[in-house]
Amino acid sequence: KRLATGQIIDAGTLAGHSSADLTSDAFFAEGGIAQVPKTGTLETVAQLTGLPAGSYVIIAKTFMTYLGGDGQGPTTCELVAETDVDLLRATVDNLHHLPATLTVVHTFAADNGTVELKCAHTGGGDETVNETKITAISVDSLTTSSS
Repeated sequence: KRLATGQIIDAGTLAGHSSADLTSDAFFAEGGIAQVPKTGTLETVAQLTGLPAGSYVIIAKTFMTYLGGDGQGPTTCELVAETDVDLLRATVDNLHHLPATLTVVHTFAADNGTVELKCAHTGGGDETVNETKITAISVDSLTTSSS
């Protein structure tokens, strides 16, 4: 307030941007505990639906937990937005939580876009994903870089 009152800065703008320029829409989906299928075939364990057409940075966070049993095997999770995919493969120690974060950037051409977190594991024991959160942050545009 002191800086704005003395006109050292304009409190209504930041580097020429209004507050509307500095905000974006964000969409969330949260889940509790979901069983990871033992089939080795990826199945949806969490999803975010109804995204309006536009460009997004999409982040999924979860904790993978191996609950024990016969044969501990690797777990695979994918964050999928149409043809854009981020893949994670890990083996979780017995009764430990492994934090996992996957990120995808994607542009939906039409309304009602869907993002899915799909997981599977090949061990004989039980595994879950816990406290899963999928966040899609709307951005003005996406630029692809080759670096």
